[in-house]
Amino acid sequence: LVTIGQNNMRASQARLSTNILADKAVEYFEGDYDLEEEYHTMLDGNVFFFVRSKQLLMSPPQENGTTIKISMMDQTHLGYYYWQQPMTNSMPAVNRVQTRKNALA
Repeated sequence: LVTIGQNNMRASQARLSTNILADKAVEYFEGDYDLEEEYHTMLDGNVFFFVRSKQLLMSPPQENGTTIKISMMDQTHLGYYYWQQPMTNSMPAVNRVQTRKNALA
C-alpha cells in the first residue's frame, strides 16, 4: 500500500516514475498470492493448532486433545474499504502518466 500511495503522489506531480511504481504495485499484488500459496504448502499443508483449556497453542496433533486446522491466509486481506470482508482480494487503483507528452508545469 505504501507503493500505491507513492504512485498517487507522483501522479499528482506528473512524474514519469509514476508508471514504475504502478508496475511495482501490480508485481507486489501478484506476489502476495505466491506468498499465500507458499504458506499453505508449509509442512505439507499440515499446519495444526492444539487447543487445550481455551488456549490456542501451535503444536502437532495429539491424542489427548482436540486439533483443528486453521487456514489464516484463506481470509481476504487486501482491498478492505469498509468493515465487511470483501469476497476476494482486490488491488487499490494505481495511476499512470503519459510518457510521450511533456507536462505543462
